[in-house]
Amino acid sequence: MYLYHGFIQRLNKATEFVTMFFLIMMVVLIFVQIVSRVIIGSSFSWTEEVARYLMIWVAFLGAGFAFQYGAHMSIEVLFKKLNLNMQNIFQIISALLCTLFFLLLIVKGIELIKGSINVYSPALKLPMVIVYAAIPIGAFLQILNVIDITWKFLKNNSRGRTNE
Repeated sequence: MYLYHGFIQRLNKATEFVTMFFLIMMVVLIFVQIVSRVIIGSSFSWTEEVARYLMIWVAFLGAGFAFQYGAHMSIEVLFKKLNLNMQNIFQIISALLCTLFFLLLIVKGIELIKGSINVYSPALKLPMVIVYAAIPIGAFLQILNVIDITWKFLKNNSRGRTNE
């Protein structure tokens, strides 16, 4: 399982880098749009479109590695009052429910991709498959991270420590 965890760490670092790059591009494009609107009196239609699509990718990619930072919403007050065995059970149930939801996202995302093979964005004529691919890719990354944090949680609890 250590090889898996090392792989997840490297994958998350690469995903963080791509997400950061997309976020920077998004900010630059929005800045260009604002400046062009003020100076020229008109903005480029493609900057808004690209920024919107980058935002979709940032959200789906970032959701995966957000698990490693504990950045997703949770109810820890009740969870921490439980004994270790109950915490393990709830962690497993939570991981299974999340995984089922992410599998649904993968299936529906692939359906969306299949249905949009000949669909292009209005301004750039970008294939919408590129935009919609964020859904199954992001969901897959979330599944990998849910498995990883659940494994680490259970391993820590088996040693008698709580996951802080």
